[in-house]
Amino acid sequence: MIKDKNQQTYKDPSIVGYYAQLTALQPAEKTILTLLQEHLSTMKMLDLGVGAGRTTKYFAPLVGEYIGVDYSAEMIAACR
Repeated sequence: MIKDKNQQTYKDPSIVGYYAQLTALQPAEKTILTLLQEHLSTMKMLDLGVGAGRTTKYFAPLVGEYIGVDYSAEMIAACR
């Protein structure tokens, strides 16, 4: 039941739209970029729960390979 409710939530266009408009990195994400900056180009990144891709535009261009996964097709569509 919880899984179904969660899936319904992340398929809802208003929820997808909300997450799609978020663009800022959180402090921990900024720290990762700073600390690993010189190594990112050779790294592979698996982004579990990529959502609408808030961090994708920051990390994908910098890493050697980027894969974003989410169980909501609607969120993946927003990420693209």
